[in-house]
Amino acid sequence: MTRVSRDTFRNRLRFLLEDGNPSRTERATRVRGIANQRGVTPATVNAWARGDRAPSNNTRDRIRRQALRQGASRAVQIRENGRFGRSITSERAVRAVRAMERSVQRQRTANIRAARLTGSQARLEAAQADPIVSDEEIVSLGQQYEALEERQRLDAGMFMTWEGVVVEDWEAWRSNYESIAG
Repeated sequence: MTRVSRDTFRNRLRFLLEDGNPSRTERATRVRGIANQRGVTPATVNAWARGDRAPSNNTRDRIRRQALRQGASRAVQIRENGRFGRSITSERAVRAVRAMERSVQRQRTANIRAARLTGSQARLEAAQADPIVSDEEIVSLGQQYEALEERQRLDAGMFMTWEGVVVEDWEAWRSNYESIAG
C-alpha cells in the first residue's frame, strides 16, 4: 500500500466529486455514493473534501486508486536531493505542467528539424543541447498554479510565496506560462 498524503487524497477526492463540473444534485449523489462505499456519512465525505479531516491511509489509498481508474491525471513527482519530495496532484496544475512539457518538446523538435535542414553541425548541436526551459522551471510553475488554486479556495487576501517566488495573481502566472509555453 502506498502512503498517500492528505493533499493528494483531497485532490483525488475532489476529482471524484467534481469531474465534469456536475450540478449540485449530481455532486450530492456522488458524495452519497462515496459515503456508502466507505461506510461513513455524507458530512464526513464533505469534511474530507474540504480538508477538515482525513481518513485512514487505507481509505486514502483506495480513493486515490479509484480516481486514477476513473481518469484522474497522474501526479507530477518532484525530486529533491535525489528523493521524491512534494507532488503536484491538482488536476488543472498537472494538465498545465504536461501542456508546458509538450510545448517545450515540440519547440525543441522543431529547432532540431530546422537545424538538420541547414546542414550546420554547430546549429544542430546547439538545438540538441538542453532545452531552453528546465524541468525545474516547469514544475515551479505547476507549484505556483497549485498555490494560486489553494489561495482562491481559501479566499485568502494575502500573497503566497513558493520557493522564494511571490505568486501575486493569475495574470502574473499566465504571463510566466506564456513565456515558457510560447
